[in-house]
Amino acid sequence: MPCSEPELMDLSDDNDEEPTEQRESAFNETYVDNLGSEDASSTSGETGENDMKILIATDIHVGYGENKSVIHDDSINSFEEVLQIAAKENVDFILLGGDLFHENTPSRDIMCKTVRLLRKYCLNDNPVFIEFKSDPSVNFKHSNFARVNYDDCNLNVGLPIFTIHGNHDDMAGMGLTALDELHESGLINLFGKFEQVEEMTVSPLLLTKGTTRLALYGVGSQRDDRLNRAFESKNIHFLRHGAEAEEWFNLLVLHQNRPPRSKCRSTGNYLPVKYIPSFFDVVLWGHEHECKIRPEYVDVSAKMDGDGFFIIQPGSTIATSLTPEEALPKHVSALTIRGRQFQSRPIKLETVRQMMVRTINLDRKPKGYSFPLYGTREEEMYDEVIVIETIKELIKKAKETRGPRQPLLPLIRINLVYSGPWENVKMYSGRPLWTIFANEVANPTTMLMTKRSKAKKDKEAPRVNEFDFSVFDKSTTSIEDMVSEVLSFADFDHRLTVLTDDVLKHTLRTYTRDQTTVAGANRKLDEMLNHKLNLIQEKLVGIGMDKLKSGKVPMNRMEKELGDEIRRMKEMMYSEVSEQNRQRNRINPDEMFE
Repeated sequence: MPCSEPELMDLSDDNDEEPTEQRESAFNETYVDNLGSEDASSTSGETGENDMKILIATDIHVGYGENKSVIHDDSINSFEEVLQIAAKENVDFILLGGDLFHENTPSRDIMCKTVRLLRKYCLNDNPVFIEFKSDPSVNFKHSNFARVNYDDCNLNVGLPIFTIHGNHDDMAGMGLTALDELHESGLINLFGKFEQVEEMTVSPLLLTKGTTRLALYGVGSQRDDRLNRAFESKNIHFLRHGAEAEEWFNLLVLHQNRPPRSKCRSTGNYLPVKYIPSFFDVVLWGHEHECKIRPEYVDVSAKMDGDGFFIIQPGSTIATSLTPEEALPKHVSALTIRGRQFQSRPIKLETVRQMMVRTINLDRKPKGYSFPLYGTREEEMYDEVIVIETIKELIKKAKETRGPRQPLLPLIRINLVYSGPWENVKMYSGRPLWTIFANEVANPTTMLMTKRSKAKKDKEAPRVNEFDFSVFDKSTTSIEDMVSEVLSFADFDHRLTVLTDDVLKHTLRTYTRDQTTVAGANRKLDEMLNHKLNLIQEKLVGIGMDKLKSGKVPMNRMEKELGDEIRRMKEMMYSEVSEQNRQRNRINPDEMFE
């Protein structure tokens, strides 16, 4: 424990107190490709006496897929690899950007496995060279223990972990997270926890090693809208070391949406970088799973070029969704800070399960190919064949590129888009894939995702489907006539088969105009529907039995044959009804079923 703490002042909202000529150019001076060496090579796993070496990672999601047969151990294996890398690199501490757990109430099994790993890799006799200079009662005010874990004489911590909470391990119930349990047991150091986001004062953890000074700020996951408004109202204050502010390297850890996620909300449901004060040198951005491990420079100040900060977005260590962004290689980074400079060295994870994602856009019809009738499918259709061949190709590629520590079975996702001439074709369900590739992929039941992409209609066209009442004739006054006219615009394939237009029109007239009770009208409708349904069923059963007895139609083709027969009956029925309507204005539903 330090005998005295540096004095902190709120300088984050008044940049005029900090002369710009004294501020180092972040772009030109702060980030370097190689810090060089002091007493030892920075790539050998050892560091100089002034080099503060940190392993940064985020979104580990321990517990993801724990109930799935193949991937149940993936998340815990990735977490162990992160700890192994930290031990191999001989880092001073690990810094996590939130979402250590996938659930904010992890199962006993997951919590037990996590504690075992933390005890295995973090509790040892290795010396910790990082000095804690700030007031721990302020940094860890949520805890009953006012000290950082490696300064606790009752614990033997050789690899400290500092972390904020994410949206998955967020506060629930009494304001506690699963991370609070690990913090109170002395296994990690949880910081950046705030109960009120409307008014927030962020006090940094002040850490030193030799001449290097690190001011570590953290803001645990908050609702983006609320955090956005708090920044806009200038209700978030970052404390800085007043007299020697420029001698400290400033690092902020966040867990928020980085790109806009909503077009409906005025805030965009994300945290704009313009709200982040420019005195920060590096921002560790959690929550985004896409790996952007190379530091990205952001210039948010108009006062001078280079007065900005770098964002490092490690991404998740495990894929929790089957998207192209998650299919990118997963990394952590060894961040070395010396004075006001840093270098970031990406380290690729070797135990992450392979993921192959492919999008197939069906927007052209093969030459000479004919589509089946709407609502039906044939065996070995073109879309089914191309999906199966693509999966086989991806499995072959996965086998050729799999690393020695990667699991055997890859994750595969095929995004099948129906557009153009395929727009009205019944989509492939993908069910046979479950059995074909059950032992070759890790996710046989979720490999296929289908989508129908319909062409945009002319905005000037009448919006009949949106009930644009201006299309009705002036003489159309009754509800049954209005409904009948709307249905007459519908495509034949979308018109009703059992509850036909005229039956519906007669039913509406019964409900709205005849002197009949609701119960009586319901009975009348049921009688008409049952009578017509029985006629259709009897005819279909007779046709089906005749075709089966003849032996000309196999059972697996019967569905298509009956579908074709229903369409012919529907065409004949509507043709008869049209002829009757030309002869008389009012239809007798009983005659229509004869």
